[in-house]
Amino acid sequence: MSRLSLAVIAVSLLALSGMQVFAQSPDPIMGTWSLKQGSFTPPNGASADAMDQPQIETMVYQPAANGFRWVVDSNSVQGRRTHSEVEAKLDGADYPVRRFDNDLSVTRGFRRLAARTYAEVTKIHGTVTFTRVVEISPDGKSLTTVDIATNNSAGAVQVFEKQ
Repeated sequence: MSRLSLAVIAVSLLALSGMQVFAQSPDPIMGTWSLKQGSFTPPNGASADAMDQPQIETMVYQPAANGFRWVVDSNSVQGRRTHSEVEAKLDGADYPVRRFDNDLSVTRGFRRLAARTYAEVTKIHGTVTFTRVVEISPDGKSLTTVDIATNNSAGAVQVFEKQ
């Protein structure tokens, strides 16, 4: 085989491998996200002082065998600690949330709305309590959540930074 043929084959393989890597690029939500200090905005009409708002919060979305794993650790201004975990898919189905701060029957459904926008529906004992819209910035460095109550009123807004 000539050197030219080998060069053509090598360039072709590199191009194909590059396309394969691009096709398998990770979902933009995957990673560790930390609450940006001072970014919490309480729901309409609520006093920030009256709310047990998060002081420190970390969300982790990581690939899992059948979808992804979502883990949240939070410490509130009033000292309340929470830890929640769920393994789910972006299919809108209800998945049980394991929480270690209470014994409520909580489920969460996840679905993609657009390339960088997701919806997370939270239910307690089968009743929708709120929907969270999650949007990743175009540069992939920040994640904004907006909670929407069942009466369609806007709720808390939080901004997270990718770690």
